Amino acid sequence: MTRRFRQHPAAIFRRLTDGVVVLSLDGHDEDPLFLAGTGGDLWDVLATPHSLTELAGELGALYGQPPELIAQDIRGVLDELVEAAILTVEPADDTGAREPDVTASTDSTDPTDPGDSSDPSDPDHSVDAVDTGS
Repeated sequence: MTRRFRQHPAAIFRRLTDGVVVLSLDGHDEDPLFLAGTGGDLWDVLATPHSLTELAGELGALYGQPPELIAQDIRGVLDELVEAAILTVEPADDTGAREPDVTASTDSTDPTDPGDSSDPSDPDHSVDAVDTGS
């Protein structure tokens, strides 16, 4: 079944010039999260429910990047925000349809190439999107 992400109703936020500060009011964490740069755009899009595929397509169009790359970059961020009770997950439908894997890419980029900055094992990968301030 396709998962659809959206802003958690118990989350409050404040838009700043360089991102968004978000705080969960459900008691999960007393510290706000700072969604820097593109994380603020992700937050804005999630005002309405979106699947990973929809998010990747919309943000890919916004930034002129392939949806597959965007999906790889935001998948972990989405899970982290759900765990922090900043986002909520809802089923898209009850038909049992599965979301296509948009992370499967035909790109032959060598992940060991030092010029490739999209290594998800890099500790700084997607950190700009979520900063707990800790």
